Amino acid sequence: MLDRAAARIEEAFSHVEGSADRIVKNMGHSFQAIMAAHRDEVLMVMQAYTIAEPPIREHVKDIYRSIHRTIEARFREADVHHAEEEAAKFMATGQFLVVIEVLDMPEMYLFKREPEK
Repeated sequence: MLDRAAARIEEAFSHVEGSADRIVKNMGHSFQAIMAAHRDEVLMVMQAYTIAEPPIREHVKDIYRSIHRTIEARFREADVHHAEEEAAKFMATGQFLVVIEVLDMPEMYLFKREPEK
């Protein structure tokens, strides 16, 4: 089940397109869509790193590396500067969003608000 869920995430990210200034936003929309469609599976993948058994933890590391490579590849294709670093930042933001989703803390979505005019 973990592998199927991870494959869904990678598949979704592998099809995201956009210019350097749009790809991150488009990836975010893709992540939101996969969360809406397969919430429990995505949460399982995003929290699987907490499993203490070494063989499972090693497998989860491979999953995270693979997802990172997929995101990085899309960012490189979109000519995002520092694609590897930006992919890591994207994953970190996704992890944070999962935490506030699980804890039901919508007030933490403040960074998504539109700027005041």
